Amino acid sequence: MKNLKKLSILKDMLMAAKDFRDPWNYFFDHFGDDTEFMQKMGRRAKEKGLIKIIAQVGQELFKTSTITVSNLFLTEIPKHHFVHGSCFVQGRMATLMFFEDIDMGLIAVSMGGDLTMFARFSRAMVEGEHGEDVFVVPNAGGDTIN
Repeated sequence: MKNLKKLSILKDMLMAAKDFRDPWNYFFDHFGDDTEFMQKMGRRAKEKGLIKIIAQVGQELFKTSTITVSNLFLTEIPKHHFVHGSCFVQGRMATLMFFEDIDMGLIAVSMGGDLTMFARFSRAMVEGEHGEDVFVVPNAGGDTIN
């Protein structure tokens, strides 16, 4: 099992990120292939108010007021105030991570092909412009599209 102290590094990366691929890649590089972390360290979590946030992020990403969020599956590691999981947003696969203690998370929505949309979010999000907290990048690299 990987060192859970790396979650602190991930949290710092998430707070400071300008390019959301950095914390996303860090999570999967250090935890994604760790079977113990992914399947045994956490416990199934309730919705935690994230569906409403995911839908609000989806409204921005898809530029529509009607959003469907389905099949939300969350795992939490309570000691580290960390939640991660997956769902579908508008029928597109999405994965997410959320730190409860700082009220900040990151969602990646696969748009098909090599396009992934990322959004940093919090429970405190309100309608309106979220500036640098939402952007689109191709999976294979390339420049950020604002």
